[in-house]
Amino acid sequence: MRAQRPNSREKILAAAADVARESGPGSLSLDAVASRAGVSKGGLLYNFPTKAKLMQGLVEGYLRDFEQALESANSNDNDKNPLAVYIKLSAEDCEEKQPSASWIFSAIAEDP
Repeated sequence: MRAQRPNSREKILAAAADVARESGPGSLSLDAVASRAGVSKGGLLYNFPTKAKLMQGLVEGYLRDFEQALESANSNDNDKNPLAVYIKLSAEDCEEKQPSASWIFSAIAEDP
């Protein structure tokens, strides 16, 4: 069975994360993201009509993934302090190659 290909929205969000991670959040332009995602600028604008909506999509995805990781970690070990689990996940997030909350929010601050 073939693996399902990511949809355009997911490809665009992944491309935006890559561009911001490699060039910094200030370099996150719609043209750069469309080029990296392999979609036309019109295709990008269909999914995310503005840069603010693209940033919103990145933040929502980050928060969703973090909440899922937090719920999973808390359900796997009921004896751990939830605050300790949160701190551990936050520290791990800073070490990963994917964009962390800090640069996502700095990108938003550069272009509110």
